[in-house]
Amino acid sequence: MVRVYLAKILLPESAARKKAHELQSEAAHRLLILALEKEYPEYGGTFQIEKDERGKPFLRGHEKIHISLSHSGELAACASAEEPVGVDVEQRKQRSGSQRILRRLHAREREWLLGLPEDRREQAFYDLWVRKESFLKATGEGLGLPLSSFSTVEEGMAEDAWEEGTEKYGAVIPIAQNVRKETYYIRQYESGDPEYSLAACSRECEFAASPVWLSIEK
Repeated sequence: MVRVYLAKILLPESAARKKAHELQSEAAHRLLILALEKEYPEYGGTFQIEKDERGKPFLRGHEKIHISLSHSGELAACASAEEPVGVDVEQRKQRSGSQRILRRLHAREREWLLGLPEDRREQAFYDLWVRKESFLKATGEGLGLPLSSFSTVEEGMAEDAWEEGTEKYGAVIPIAQNVRKETYYIRQYESGDPEYSLAACSRECEFAASPVWLSIEK
């Protein structure tokens, strides 16, 4: 099963961008270790997070446990599964390059997004973006993979799908893609914070019903 965890990050108001990024990264790592020790108490103290040649994190000595990390603003997120997994959290804020990204999306995604009422597009854009990112992380390809090569929007998807509070928002759906021969599944989550979008992706089709909040304060 894919399990997703969230934690609040306390960032000093005076922290510079580089320092804030370091604190966010450290918080995500603390969250992951705490989550893993809760899931696998028999392995407590043995988890060591490393990165492969493409930058995808893995656990040295526990390669059968797949992991993913993310952070944005004051939220840290992580996910674990028995198959490759990706998780992404994004703070919803004005993105200067959103129009450039829009042109690079899969045609089905672009059509769906532009079909929404204008006042819903910003949140929908971030929800779509975390779905895209979670797939890129799950495959290990990262942004080297063209955004147009896969779709996180189903054919014929209604305009009100993926809207928070609806059944579809938390549905597990397969991603339309020819990047990998295996099927990848995706689930959008409500983060519990109206400023953030959250999604997870994996070759597993069973996802936890909701993210688990943990405290990472030392």
